[in-house]
Amino acid sequence: MVLFVSKSLAPLALIATCSSVLAASSNCVELLIPVTAHANNTKFNTVRVDSNVDAVEFTLSRDRWDALTIAEISEGNIAVGGDFEISGHFCIPSTPRNGQNTLLIASHGVGFTKGLWDPTYRPDDLSFVKAALAQGYAVLAYDRLGAGLSSLPDAYDYLQVPLQGEVLRALTERALNGTIVTASERTGGSSSITDYTAQNVVHVGHSYGSIVTNWFLARYGSLSAGAILTGFLIDNQFANLKVEIADLSYAPEHNPALFANRTSGYLAFGSITAFQADSFKKETLDPNVLTYWDENIQSSLGVGEVLTLGTGVGDVVANFTGPLQIFVGENDFAFCAGQCTGIFDLTQLHGLYPNVKDLNVYLQPQTGHVVQLSLNATAGYQVIFGFLSKNGL
Repeated sequence: MVLFVSKSLAPLALIATCSSVLAASSNCVELLIPVTAHANNTKFNTVRVDSNVDAVEFTLSRDRWDALTIAEISEGNIAVGGDFEISGHFCIPSTPRNGQNTLLIASHGVGFTKGLWDPTYRPDDLSFVKAALAQGYAVLAYDRLGAGLSSLPDAYDYLQVPLQGEVLRALTERALNGTIVTASERTGGSSSITDYTAQNVVHVGHSYGSIVTNWFLARYGSLSAGAILTGFLIDNQFANLKVEIADLSYAPEHNPALFANRTSGYLAFGSITAFQADSFKKETLDPNVLTYWDENIQSSLGVGEVLTLGTGVGDVVANFTGPLQIFVGENDFAFCAGQCTGIFDLTQLHGLYPNVKDLNVYLQPQTGHVVQLSLNATAGYQVIFGFLSKNGL
């Protein structure tokens, strides 16, 4: 079943004056969460990226590799992993939903930090965290490996879907066993949050974060009570995804002030224009969002992430039995080449998710790839919360 919300846009608001990356709240705490994660990634034969010139060559090479098999561009599997620190923005509601501690773990896409979920710019209109707290959900928004303030491992061998999925597993287990706060170092926020144990965890992803979440559900579905995959759709256009639109650059050369601590293989969007082209539909774009992203919540991505964009997409997710909503902008460029209507097959999707309690595909009108920063974000959030509520979450 495909649903649509009203095309009316959220009301305009003044630019926020807060300089912090994440919206300030008395019921939020900033954490460095220790996790241990190991995975079998792929050892790719790839162009090394140590300059903007290399980044262009890598982009062109990656396009040529689309016609080859993994076996033709890799040396097989490589065991990776270890101990990492994950930067988390953890918030609890004043009144838990249905009297239960239901936690939403939010995984962002490439080019973002966890600030995607709780921007200081127009928080009433854009903040997923603020909207979720008002509904009684707790939220853990975290920087994935290689982004924001989390650990920065090798960008080739480590920054791939399987290891990112294992980190999500470790965070989920900490939430369920009550150590998400007690085992972590506090770096800011409320001092009153001393303990938390989740009774249910709902996994929410955006773009590459949805790909990681999808991989996680296929392997650890029993840990998830429900899932929302935004900026994500399995359809007949996904195989045609091109990376040229991102105008990829070498992160330390592109922005030395922001990415001075990045090493070989760390990439960034080449320009605000490239970010807009990948992410937004004009009708629901506030142009100030582009500057806000560039100055506040932009982050790097790894060569390995670009090479594993399709990892796990199309796997049968058999052990996940909770409700699943696939939430995508009607005009998502990344997954649908700008037009998502009529290009997916519900029968195919039911075959990939055979045991879900409820499968819903929702197209957000006049919206591009990043619904979280689009003018109709709050209308979309109400659709998400309505879906969860219908399914008892």
